[in-house]
Amino acid sequence: MSRRRAAWGLLAALVLACAATGGLYVYERSHNVIAEGVTIGGVDVGGLSPAAATQKLRAVLAPRLQRPVVVQSLRSRFTLRRVALGVRPEIELMVGEAVELSRAGNFLRRAWRDLAGGRLEREIPLRASYSPSAVERIVDGVERSIERRPHNARLRVTPGSLRVFPGRLGIAVRTPLLRRELASALTDLGSSAVVRVPTRVVRPRVTVERLAERDQILITVDRKHKRLRLWRKLKLAKIYVIAVGRIGLETPAGFYRVRSKAADPAWYVPRSPWAGSLAGKVIPGGYPQNPIKARWLGFHAGAGVHGTDDLGSLGSAASHGCIRMSIPDVIQLYKLVPLGARIYIA
Repeated sequence: MSRRRAAWGLLAALVLACAATGGLYVYERSHNVIAEGVTIGGVDVGGLSPAAATQKLRAVLAPRLQRPVVVQSLRSRFTLRRVALGVRPEIELMVGEAVELSRAGNFLRRAWRDLAGGRLEREIPLRASYSPSAVERIVDGVERSIERRPHNARLRVTPGSLRVFPGRLGIAVRTPLLRRELASALTDLGSSAVVRVPTRVVRPRVTVERLAERDQILITVDRKHKRLRLWRKLKLAKIYVIAVGRIGLETPAGFYRVRSKAADPAWYVPRSPWAGSLAGKVIPGGYPQNPIKARWLGFHAGAGVHGTDDLGSLGSAASHGCIRMSIPDVIQLYKLVPLGARIYIA
């Protein structure tokens, strides 16, 4: 008899438990509200239905959309309106996430939490979308107003002078970083924002230092005044008196480079009428008939700089196209001028 009573008691307890569980289930399913303690971007939506939470968020976020975003650079400052750039808070998405968060886990725990006044204490960050094309237009405008191309340093060469024009630094917008910071500022509805345009310095490819390195030694020839100038790192180092080509056999003008160097060079006599019986012959260095004395610096089609013992010809147009110097001067120049050095003749 006692066993039968115990069985009936257990069965009754099970029926009551099932009834209670079913009641909790029915309560939880009918209680369609966001859990207490849930906030969206700092806005408390706990205890609200999805529709009420949506309405509250719209009311709170509407004024925030009117807060400006300022874009500032060293030379300009302008204000952007979020609405004009298509900024829109993703309210439905955030409310849906709050509802899903509130219904996560076992329904018994959820029902007990609601009945006992428990709180979930969860924060959902604000999310907003924007128009990428509108942001791209802003970025393009910033680039046009700020960016500046670098200018290379230049060297202006005349027979008697070198004039150096320094280069100029350029400015480039760090476009990917600006795009990210602008998008972040637009979608951060918590406050007004100032976006400082990130830039970088663009150095010119050619600097004064590079010009000086390129032309560590430079020669200029002034045919009119019969002077050869030697420049070291763009500074005047020496002026020599020279002879240049006579009328009809002028020393060629233009930019050249020292292509060959020789000490006591042989003279390969050109087949020209002025060479007479020597035309086509090779006169070894040091021979009296060889007018190329001491040193040779060739720069163009048989023309070059060489020494002469005819000192009376210096300061005049007397050669057959070459540039003549005194023997001590050409020996000195030969030591200072490397192969490849530039020569400007005018």
